[in-house]
Parts: sequence; structure tokens; C-alpha cells
Amino acid sequence: MNENRDPNIRWIPLDSITIVNPRDRGKTKFKQIVDNIARLGLKRPITVTPKESGNGDGPEYDLVCGQGRLEAFRFLGESEIPALVVHVNRKELLLMSLVEMSTSAKPSKATQNPTHEMPDPT
Repeated sequence: MNENRDPNIRWIPLDSITIVNPRDRGKTKFKQIVDNIARLGLKRPITVTPKESGNGDGPEYDLVCGQGRLEAFRFLGESEIPALVVHVNRKELLLMSLVEMSTSAKPSKATQNPTHEMPDPT
């Protein structure tokens, strides 16, 4: 079952992936991710980039996107995860990670109701 249609997606050992830009996630959201993966499987692979320098025991990777999915796989007792392997530098890695965080963050009340802060046009 470790076959992939995309040649850039590989099964990566969980212990070879480092979370470079960690974020805290609420228990409820994490449980939703775990339950969803347990029920439906992983719909979208995580994204990793090869580390610039490894320890020589095999390839090592830095996580670009997908911390919740990675942690859910660990919680579910998996040893490998499908990952899209991209080649980015440290600056690009951090930027991509921040973009993912901002798109998956819970919207504020202002963004949920943007008209709240809009001036009355009359």
C-alpha cells in the first residue's frame, strides 16, 4: 500500500521529521484531526523538505506543512506518513509554515463578521 501516483510523495518515517516551527493546537481540534484520519484516512499528505545536514543515518526532513496531521499519525501509532517532498531553503520553509498557520487558524470575530467594523454608508 506504499504506492504513490505522484513521484514526489513518499512514505517518510515519522522519527525522521523535525517540526521546525511548532504551534499549539487545542485538544478539541487535535481530537477532530485524529478522528478524521482514523475514520477517513489521510486526505492530503504533509509537506517536508530534506534537512540541509543530516546525521548520516538516512534522510532527515524538516516539516513545512502538516503538523496536526503528523502528530495525529504519531498518536495513532503509525510509523510512516505520506509526504510531499519539496526542496526549499530555510527562509521559504518558515514562510510556507507561517502561511499554513494563518490559513488554518480560527478566524477572529472581526473576520467572521467584517461588516461589524465597516462604517455605515449612509
